[in-house]
Parts: sequence; C-alpha cells; structure tokens
Amino acid sequence: MNKKLIRTIHAGVATAMVVATCYSCSDTWDDHYDANAGGVSDVSLYQQLSTTDSLSDFCEVVKATGYDEVLNKEQIYTVFAPVNGSFDKVALMAQIEAGGKETVIRQFIKNHITRYNYSISEGNNKDLMMLNDKKLAIKGAFVDGKLVSSRNNLCKNGILHVVHAELPFRPNIYEQLESDTDLSDMYQFLLSYEEDSLDEARSVYRGVDENGNRIYVDSVMIANNKVMNMLDAIINNEDSSYWAIGITNEAYRKRYEQTKSLFNLHSSIVGRDSLQELYANIYTMRDCYFNMNANIHYTDSLMSSTYSKFTPEQNVYYNPFAENGVLANPAEIVECSNGRLYKYDEIPFSIYESFFTKVKVEPEFVRNINTDEQYLKTCTYSPITWTFEDGSSRMFLDVVPTTTSANPTIPFKVNSVLSGTYDIYVVMASSIYGTSDRLTEAGEAKPCQFKANLFIKDANGNFPKSRTYACGGGKNYNNDVNNDIDTVFIDTYTFPETFFGESEAGIMFQLQSYVSSPQRKTYSRELVIESIIFKPHKDEVIDEE
Repeated sequence: MNKKLIRTIHAGVATAMVVATCYSCSDTWDDHYDANAGGVSDVSLYQQLSTTDSLSDFCEVVKATGYDEVLNKEQIYTVFAPVNGSFDKVALMAQIEAGGKETVIRQFIKNHITRYNYSISEGNNKDLMMLNDKKLAIKGAFVDGKLVSSRNNLCKNGILHVVHAELPFRPNIYEQLESDTDLSDMYQFLLSYEEDSLDEARSVYRGVDENGNRIYVDSVMIANNKVMNMLDAIINNEDSSYWAIGITNEAYRKRYEQTKSLFNLHSSIVGRDSLQELYANIYTMRDCYFNMNANIHYTDSLMSSTYSKFTPEQNVYYNPFAENGVLANPAEIVECSNGRLYKYDEIPFSIYESFFTKVKVEPEFVRNINTDEQYLKTCTYSPITWTFEDGSSRMFLDVVPTTTSANPTIPFKVNSVLSGTYDIYVVMASSIYGTSDRLTEAGEAKPCQFKANLFIKDANGNFPKSRTYACGGGKNYNNDVNNDIDTVFIDTYTFPETFFGESEAGIMFQLQSYVSSPQRKTYSRELVIESIIFKPHKDEVIDEE
C-alpha cells in the first residue's frame, strides 16, 4: 500500500535501516551484470523511465501513483517496465481517478518492481520476489515468459529492464475473493478483521516532519487477519498452499442466517450481538479452507484447516472428487498464486459435517462434574477402566451411593451445545461390573433406574431450580442389561440459547438414581456412566435444499 504514514523512529530500527541500505548499495554489483553491461549511470530509475519514449505510458502510471518519488530515492530497485501499448494505460488511470490507486499499486506497479539489483544474462536463471510478494522467474532473456527487449540499463539506484509485455498479476486466494463480486460477502467479512501493521524496515520515507517522525511514501504492510488466524487459513500468504471453497453471495447469506440461529447467545453474555455475528460468519465458512501441505492423501480424504486430531471424525471429507464429494462439480475453478479456488453457488457441505455435530460429555474426567453440594448428593464417584472379554477397554465413572438407602445424584457441566435441537443419550455399562448391589440373588445383573434433569444458568450465573427441565416429563429411565454397553435415549430438547465460547458451562445435566426400597431387588442404585451425548436432531434444522 502507498500511504503517508507517520511513525516515530526508534533507535534500533533506524540502525537496522542504515545497515540494510549499506548492504543493498554494496551488494556485489559486478555479480549482477553481464560482460555487455555499461557503467553505472548518474540518473535515477524514474529519470531513466521519463526519458525513454517507449516507456512513457508506464512512466505516466508510475507518477500518478506517487511511485516517481520512490524510484527517485537511493534505495536499490530492479524495474521491469512494459513498453507502450502492452497494457491498458487508460483503464489504469481511470481506476486511479476512481479511488483505486492502492489496487493499481499492488496489482500493477509493485508487480513490476523488486528490491535490490538483478541483471539478466543468457543461462542465468533465478526466482525473484516482487514488491507485492509475488514470485517471478527469470530464465535467460525472459521474465515470467515475457521477452526482455532491453536489459541491464544501469541507474544510480538500480537496474531497468524493458519488457515487451505486461507481467500478469496472479492473485492469491484472498485477492481473488476481493476481485470477484460474486464472493464479496466472504471477502468483506475477512476484510473487517484485517489488522495490518507497518514493516518499517522495508518501507520508504521521504524525510521527517518537524517532530522527527518519518513521512512514508511507500509503506510496506505486514498482513495479519484475526479470522484467518482463528481458521488457521492464511490465504493471503504467498508462501502458503491452500485450496479454498468460494461461496457465492446468495448461498453465503442463506447459510449465514441458518448458522446465526444456532449461535443465539445467552442474554447474560457481554457483547452477545457482535459475538453472534462473528460466530455466524466464522462457522459459515469454517470448512472452506484446506492446507494442502497437511493433505498428502487428498484424493482419499481432505482435512479442512480446522481439523483436530482430538475430534478425528469431524472436519474431514472422504473421496472429495467423487460424485457427491466436497470438491465435486464446482461452478468454476480458479488457479491462484498460492493455491486454487473452487467456486460454488451452493455450499457443498452441510452444517452437520462442519460444526453442528454431537457434543460428548465424558464423566470419567472429573472436571466435568459440578461439585456444588446442592446438586451432587449422597454418592461417591471415581473413574474406572473396564476391560472387556475381547481385550478392549473403556473408561467409566462409577457412581456409588453413600448408604444402602441413598439414591445418588450427580450433575455434569455441558459446554459447546448450540441453540438448536438435540437428542440426548446416556451411555451406561450394563454388565455385572460393580458392587454386589448390581446383582440379583441369582447373580444376574440388575438394571439401573434413574431420572434426568437439565439446568440452565440465569443472568446471575446460577443454576436455579426454577429453570429445571425434567427430561421426558420426569419419567424413569432404565438401561438394558443384555448389552455390555447400553445407549439410553433420554429426550429431545431445544436449547433456546447457547453459552458457546464461555469459559464456564451454562448448562448442567443431572442424573438421579430413582429406586425405592421395595425396588432394590429389581434395580441397582449404582450408576456406571460412559458418556452423555447431545446429538443434533436433524429433522428440526432448517432445510438446506
């Protein structure tokens, strides 16, 4: 970007700039020129441009963008100047007049300039990094496949090469989102979280003001984007390798509204409206980015940038190029400088594949237990490992009553449940593991009988009993002792609000053994719990078709 920014000079930075300048000016000049090169001129790069008739169009655009000042400075550059008639000068000047100067600088001016001095000679192949961080290859007398018609024109602050054609600008994925109006919703959201900072060491200034602050004529920005970092998708980095799914605006807005309804944050959460908008946008595009450096076997399975080894069943797409694969039948494929963009008019993955997935509470991790004595009663509990006949093992929480007449009650903290409809399950051990209380007089395993309740925090952060939801209307639940592990369906419940993103759980799920004294011969009061599962109830979600 070419901005006039004022920044205080720190002594360390100033020293580094002096060292860098000294290095570039003495960068073994003879190594950069061939035997036909003449002596170093006493004119600047811009002066050379302005006196070369065949480069008048390029010179005019350079001046209109303010880069005449940059190319008149002592800092060393190599310029690849396209000849008159090889590019659309009129369109570029009109774009500058319309307020698009920064775009012209990034996509045209900086696409033809690199730092330091680079000569061209037969058999001399090298790769360069242009000012806009695009990579460009010199092969003999060609640069990026374009013939250099006049080479190694030496100036006092660098080298000028004359190219017979414009060097094409190849956008990265982020820049492609910017330029494609069909994808403007995705781009505008990412843009709103851009937090670029000035790279003082690579920026050019024209002097200082009365307070000693630098006045920049060419500011090099270090790109940083909060959302890209959260998604682990740095799609504006030229050194990256990504594939991305570009969602056209209508499809994006449809998914956004659907996603937003699942992030209806609890009224007690500070900044709930802005957070809801943030979450809705992030999770709309959550699985749109794929780091190809991490996808070696992408034809079989493709992991999105949000994939985690701790949830291996999520954010991975198998057979992505198959008929119904995540990358099948795009409307368009655009090759970019740092990867590939697959453009879609309909999002090729569902919310169930991306983020509206089951939430599993594992009771054996005691941190998931709410130790408030108001809800935790008449029991002791401990994590156990149970080994099956086939040699496999699983962990459970063994909840034991403190007395023979007590019905244990144990509550669990629940995180990450969204404001949607879920089917609730309790997974329990049903075999004869446990105390003698779990066996009948004949030595057969006894089932458990229990109730389940949901509690939701109020605005004061408490779990009042007035906000209790008795699952199934307060019915009793029993597990099947014919299965070693039994999954008991509890109820279907719609959470009107979510505590997503909060450090403290806002939902509590309580199990309560419910066995009367006469029932003790039939039922056990001991609970051996493997997990509590909240599974999205798909029929209640907005139709995606």
